Amino acid sequence: MIKTKLHQEIEGLDININEDDLDYKDSGLKQKSLVRVSRLAVVNKSQLPGILGSISIQRLQNIKANLIRWINN
Repeated sequence: MIKTKLHQEIEGLDININEDDLDYKDSGLKQKSLVRVSRLAVVNKSQLPGILGSISIQRLQNIKANLIRWINN
């Protein structure tokens, strides 16, 4: 889940995407956002309207590491 309610961040789990981050432009986001690592869903690509953005490999690795840590706790 990606949302703009930054005050809901769970520190050490969720990941902020800020306007000054190197991969912000490629993310396709329109404002600062929060990747809620503990809020996952599996959806068919056909259910997603429009073009999806992309994030850096480093950010994806951080998300995966936080998810693994969360699952193992």
